[in-house]
Amino acid sequence: MAMGYALFRYLPFGRHGFYLLDVFLTIGLAALALGAALLAGIIWWRARRRRAPLHIASSPLSGENLSRLKERIQGLIPLIPRNASLTYRDFPAHEAAAAIEAWLLQQKPRNALAAAHLAVRAEPRDWRVRLHLARTLFYCDEMEAAAQELVKARLLGDSSPALDYLEARIRLASTEYSLMAEAGEPGEAQRRLRLESAEALDMLLGVVERDPRFADAAFHAARLAIRIGLEAEGHTLLRQLRPLMEASPEREDYLSEISRLN
Repeated sequence: MAMGYALFRYLPFGRHGFYLLDVFLTIGLAALALGAALLAGIIWWRARRRRAPLHIASSPLSGENLSRLKERIQGLIPLIPRNASLTYRDFPAHEAAAAIEAWLLQQKPRNALAAAHLAVRAEPRDWRVRLHLARTLFYCDEMEAAAQELVKARLLGDSSPALDYLEARIRLASTEYSLMAEAGEPGEAQRRLRLESAEALDMLLGVVERDPRFADAAFHAARLAIRIGLEAEGHTLLRQLRPLMEASPEREDYLSEISRLN
């Protein structure tokens, strides 16, 4: 490559043409490096979707693991705030975040998606806007695109609880969609769904342990706890969250769950 590069110096590009060649080579090498990093991130994501949590010795639905999940929920319930904070944000602050959140609260995810795309065009290397884009794609049921944006956010430095929250929800939603598309035995589908639900619950509890004010994560943890048989703990956690769910895109789903308890 060095010899070829040296030969190019003697081609009739002129001084400006030679500088232009330098620019093209630099851009090409940068694009190759970015592509390799993104490919590595996607491979990591797909491997993470298939993995079982390392701390689960047998099955996520084993008696030992269910007891552990039950204890974790019981330990979290006293940590959930009694009142909502006017300044708290579960997703990272950004100048575009208010518009995105407002559209989501109005149940208009396509408008939120448009706002997120504009933010990404303005700041493509900001992990916060990538995370907001992943969130809006998730609400638009575009799971593969949401997962790709989640990988980009992680590569750009994101390690927030919101990233882990979205990862758990995307993994579970992808499993639910794939089971609906398959024509397998209903009993096997339910078993797989409960297995994935237990793993997603494990991840969501980790999010709430890091940030007890993250009400959406606690809400979906409660739903999954009920799904896998931890009903008393799930019901208690649901009731604890009422003050925190007033300004949440998940509010309607939360109220539906609460109405089933009454």
